[in-house]
Amino acid sequence: MDKLFFTSLTAPELRALFKEEIAKYFQDNPLKVKVKSLENHERLTRKQICEEYKISLGTIHNLMKRGELPYDKVGRKTLFKREDVELCIKRKRGEL
Repeated sequence: MDKLFFTSLTAPELRALFKEEIAKYFQDNPLKVKVKSLENHERLTRKQICEEYKISLGTIHNLMKRGELPYDKVGRKTLFKREDVELCIKRKRGEL
């Protein structure tokens, strides 16, 4: 960036100058952001687990209580990663 000397710029002119320089910088230096795949991190509610895997709410509660099924609380909602649910089911069925 060239050295600039600000002598008598108004606030809008200064804003426009900064905006232009920032835009040039990001055009020359694009952000390199890695986005993780959310495919394997789908979150399920207790109701969804009951419907999809034919497991009762009581069973889910017991698995949570014993620490066999990891979960996250978001506000009042309890959410489970699909991969954790499937892993727990496989363990219970003796497939692992």
